[in-house]
Amino acid sequence: MKRTVSLILIILLLLCGCTKNQKEVNNKIKAVTTIYPLYDFVRAVGGDNVDVTLLIPAGGEVHSYEPTPSDIKAIYDADCFFYIGGESDSWVERILSDKGVNAYRLIESANLLAEDGEDEYDEHIWTSSENAVLMLRKITSVICDLDKENKEKYKNNCDKYCKEIENVSSNIRQTVENSKNKFILVADRFPFKYMASEYGIEYKAAFGGCASSTDISLKVMKRLVNTVKEKDLKYVFCTELSNQNIAKSLSEQTGVKILELHSAHNVTADDFNSGITYVDIMKRNLSVLKKGLE
Repeated sequence: MKRTVSLILIILLLLCGCTKNQKEVNNKIKAVTTIYPLYDFVRAVGGDNVDVTLLIPAGGEVHSYEPTPSDIKAIYDADCFFYIGGESDSWVERILSDKGVNAYRLIESANLLAEDGEDEYDEHIWTSSENAVLMLRKITSVICDLDKENKEKYKNNCDKYCKEIENVSSNIRQTVENSKNKFILVADRFPFKYMASEYGIEYKAAFGGCASSTDISLKVMKRLVNTVKEKDLKYVFCTELSNQNIAKSLSEQTGVKILELHSAHNVTADDFNSGITYVDIMKRNLSVLKKGLE
């Protein structure tokens, strides 16, 4: 993930310079986000008054993303840039220094939990509906400051979307509370720490949330198989965009069925083109948990 920043800046200057003021061209706020939940939040709040760009393409691997020169220019040209600020965003600090970018590190607006067995905070803050609402309100504040004339519209959009999130969250909480089984086994990375904490879900997983390697060892597979047997599980979970190799192997060995639990870290191209929302993803997870917690 190393790239020579000075060379990138030279390329940017040669290609197109570092001019801003896109808002002056089409009278819209120009926003840039790193990951899909932030893209969706900006879109929900800003509506037709905001042009929002998603840097990490649909279907792309978030953990290995490295910005292109055009991505960096988009950030420099934006009226506002929203990113999480965790381990996966380590590249951001390399390009923001002394560039006058209106950048907002949203991990600072969230209630944080430590990574399992680590001193660092888990970066997957958006999997908590409570944190999603906090981020939405921060984004709304930024957009209102950029366009005070329409701030009541933005605030109303925010309130409406927060209510939608809270309604689905209430349904998820009730589903978990009414389930005899409150345990999930994730045969994948585990970006759901905040979700699990919020709803009282117990869990075990093959890897941590930002594990650099997902190559399964015999030791890890044995642990997963033993968990299936000890808990008498019917289902094992994988994350979106996973190759499902571990889950499939576990299914072959134990007979468990595979369910996808969506972290909203990224979405497929089809979902992106259909305009899927964070709330839509929450509703998918609600259906999956109703089945998976049987």
